[in-house]
Amino acid sequence: MKIQGSRLAFPPRVFLAIVLLTVVWLSLGLARDFHVYCQAGASLRTEGWRAVYQISEFNAFKYHPVFAIFFAPFGLLTESTAKIAWALLNAAMLFDVQRRWRAHWLLHPVAIGMGDLCIGHALFWQYDLANVTFSLLW
Repeated sequence: MKIQGSRLAFPPRVFLAIVLLTVVWLSLGLARDFHVYCQAGASLRTEGWRAVYQISEFNAFKYHPVFAIFFAPFGLLTESTAKIAWALLNAAMLFDVQRRWRAHWLLHPVAIGMGDLCIGHALFWQYDLANVTFSLLW
């Protein structure tokens, strides 16, 4: 790993391992919250706002309208393809956060990886639901 000043020249293997875990787990998991977001995006695109906030659904969309607008492009894809795209986007955001932590605070990548393990319960909860947590962190 080369360091130029305080910036990393190459992504550390720890970051890449976490990114790979994120892509695999989010794309293969149940992604319950993502399902709601994706359905809202598809409903907004095809039927409008009334369908987005339809309360007869068991997992009704109850979030801010900006989330439905953001997820409308995902509604153009099949849900499994959209879930993979969401997993890749989450992995990219997580990688960027880790890269910025490393550059700003000069943290060793292993320390960041160990920190992820320490918050494992929250991290695995995120992987199970495929929520917007990594977006908020980013």
